[in-house]
Amino acid sequence: MKTWIRSGVALTLLLGGCISSTPPASFYTLTPEIAESERGSVGVAVDTLGVGPIDLPRYLMRPQMVSRAGGNRLVIDEFARWGDSLDLQLGRTVTQNLTDLCGDTLVLPFPWRTDFEPDLRVIGDVTRFDVDDSGTVRFDIRWAVTNVATRQALSIHDSNYEGSADPAEPSSIAAGMSGVLAQFSRDAAAALAEGATEAQARSSSDGG
Repeated sequence: MKTWIRSGVALTLLLGGCISSTPPASFYTLTPEIAESERGSVGVAVDTLGVGPIDLPRYLMRPQMVSRAGGNRLVIDEFARWGDSLDLQLGRTVTQNLTDLCGDTLVLPFPWRTDFEPDLRVIGDVTRFDVDDSGTVRFDIRWAVTNVATRQALSIHDSNYEGSADPAEPSSIAAGMSGVLAQFSRDAAAALAEGATEAQARSSSDGG
């Protein structure tokens, strides 16, 4: 009986040691990264803008951070997790970046309120958004600026953005991913400004 008790105690201690040695998960977010000097630098000749939908590939639709190793192999980090779903964070981050860049223009992420319809919006299909084992952050996206009222695409783009991060440090990865979103947001703001001018010119022409 004593032997069984001692064995049970030893097993409990062993299991307890294994459980306590498991590191807790850490949680990360994307952040807007528009410099103070850039705020309000893009004039957009419409009152409202929308962001989304911007769709992510299925391999990114998970709470864990995903990176690449050896080109084709994906690495899922069980202990580095997103604080919210990555697609929602992406939309909110781009929305805030555009808000900072476009000054007084109201920018809202998809899905927007039933009482809100933007003049123009950015839609996109992301094909890659991760870091590889060399520390290169990639954001590849096919995107367009559309006139919401006419459902017409004012411009269509196929863009690739790169940044850098420490692939072994999740906080660095999150910062690197935020950085490439800032790059994309600057291009989106410029395309929205051009699209707004074009839409305004067409409206004036039709009215005349």
